Amino acid sequence: MFLLTKTGDYSKSIVNPIFSARAAGTYESVRWYIFFKPHPKQCMKNIQYIILFVLFFIGCSPKPQNMVTNCFQGKLVKKGICGQRVIQLLSEPVELLIMARNWTDSMSGKKYENVFTVANPCDFPAAIKEGEVFTFSITTNPGRGCITCYAYTPVPKQMNNIISGCRE
Repeated sequence: MFLLTKTGDYSKSIVNPIFSARAAGTYESVRWYIFFKPHPKQCMKNIQYIILFVLFFIGCSPKPQNMVTNCFQGKLVKKGICGQRVIQLLSEPVELLIMARNWTDSMSGKKYENVFTVANPCDFPAAIKEGEVFTFSITTNPGRGCITCYAYTPVPKQMNNIISGCRE
């Protein structure tokens, strides 16, 4: 923003007229000011506004959080026909996991405690077999999209995005 003001005129507001002319109609030397008025207090005030503006946008920009540092131990208790995976938490239950405290598989009649469904089945390793114990971490990354079928397999409604293995 370019602002022009008459020489020695520091009492104007921040929006000065483009050309300040004397009543006689003659123009004095014109100074160009870029954004700041020459008065030191006004300059400091403008700098403070700029800093607040920048900090506001830096603070409001989302920071992607891909990994939560906790490591859990779980067991694959059910491997569905269309990629559905049910994990039973073997380590201590914590608030970071969304899980069913008690769940009964309607097809087999088996009862499970502290179970959840894997929300990102395409990122789950195919090498992990049903009944196998493994370590995992929770992630906020939804994973890559993939095509899965809709054949019915009963699973808990509670879901978590997980990554096999721990990064600590």
